[in-house]
Amino acid sequence: MTVKNKKILIIIGGGIAAYKSLDLIRLLKKNNNEVKTILTKSGKEFVTPLSISTLTRSKTFENIFDKETEVEIDHISLSRWADLIIVLPTTANFMTKLSLGKAEDLATTVILASNKDILLVPAMNVRMWIHKATQQNVKILKDYGYLFIGPEKGEMACGEYGEGKMSSPRQIYSFIEKYFNKKSIANNEDKNVEIRPTIRGKKLKVLYSLKLEMNSTIAAREMAGMPKRKENLAASPLSQPDTKAVEIVTPDLETPGKIANA
Repeated sequence: MTVKNKKILIIIGGGIAAYKSLDLIRLLKKNNNEVKTILTKSGKEFVTPLSISTLTRSKTFENIFDKETEVEIDHISLSRWADLIIVLPTTANFMTKLSLGKAEDLATTVILASNKDILLVPAMNVRMWIHKATQQNVKILKDYGYLFIGPEKGEMACGEYGEGKMSSPRQIYSFIEKYFNKKSIANNEDKNVEIRPTIRGKKLKVLYSLKLEMNSTIAAREMAGMPKRKENLAASPLSQPDTKAVEIVTPDLETPGKIANA
C-alpha cells in the first residue's frame, strides 16, 4: 500500500541527520501527500526554511507567536490538521522534554496539544542512546503512546559505530505505509463489528429461546393454537457471508409429545 493523500506534519529537530528530512519530504510529496513542517531553533542550524518550503510548497513554521498567522492558533490548528506527526531527528534532549510534558516552543506545544499519533525517529551518539536516562525516557514515552522507529546500528557522523543512527527516509516511509495500512484495516473491522456480532448474537438467542420453549410441555400447550411459520434469516444480506443459513421453524404444536422430544 502506497501512502497517498495523507496530511503529514514533520517536526525537524536539531541534529546532523536533519538533512534527511528533505529526502522524506520528497518521497511523501511524490505520492501526492500534503506536508507541513515545523523547524526547531536547533534544527535551523542544519537545514534552512527556504530549502524546506521549496519542497513542501508551503510555509515552514518556526515560532509559537507568529504575527503572520496570529488569527489562527498554530499549535492547535497544526495538530488537528495532521493525520500523523513525525519528529526527526528526535534528539535525547527533545525526548527529555516530551517525557516531562514540556510545552516551551511551537514544536513541543503542538505535540502536547495533539490528538494524533506521533512518530519519533531517534538519532544520537551510541552512548547517549544506551544511557539509562535516555532508555527511561523511551519507556515513559512508549507508555504515553508515542511510536518509535529506530535507531539503527551503523557508523555515525561522530565516527563511532553502534546503535544511534537515524533510520533512513526509505525505512521511515515504509513504516508510514504500514501504519496507515493497519489503521485502514482496523477501521474496516470496526465497521463490520458494529452490525454482524449483534445479528449473530440475536440468532443464537432466538434458537436458545425456542429450545427452552420446546422442552416445556406447558408452554407448548399454551402455544397450541399458533400456526406453523417458517422464516429463513439467510435471505437477509446482513447474514452473509460469514454466517450459515439459519431456519427458525415453529413445530407442529398440536402434538406436545413431539416437542418434548425435539
